[in-house]
Amino acid sequence: MVFHDSASVAAGREDRECYTLQGTAPPRLFGRRVEDYSLCFSADRLNRIEASVSLSAQSASAQFAAACAEWQRTGIPGTAAADRCEMKDGTTELDARLTVPEDSARPAVSIALIDQTPVREGGRE
Repeated sequence: MVFHDSASVAAGREDRECYTLQGTAPPRLFGRRVEDYSLCFSADRLNRIEASVSLSAQSASAQFAAACAEWQRTGIPGTAAADRCEMKDGTTELDARLTVPEDSARPAVSIALIDQTPVREGGRE
């Protein structure tokens, strides 16, 4: 397990501790291994999962649109655009973004699953 301290402080998330598991196979998205992912905890509970994966330039937009349609079919739809997709299912929110660089770098999808369950002092509500 690797602790990510400086990134969360720089992003203004001092109350979160984010980790990446080492020695285990990374999760898969779009049929590919994710390049980067973090499990983030706040008040000793998992409240956010962040992951990113690169896609081929030829199919990135179509893959993202298809995934967004599926995600929104299974929950309460939010934003649906060529480069952004949001959905809510109970207290879990999904925020996905497609980044297509102008240079020769590959397009990437960044996904965050966020638990919006209110936390009261001493534990879950």
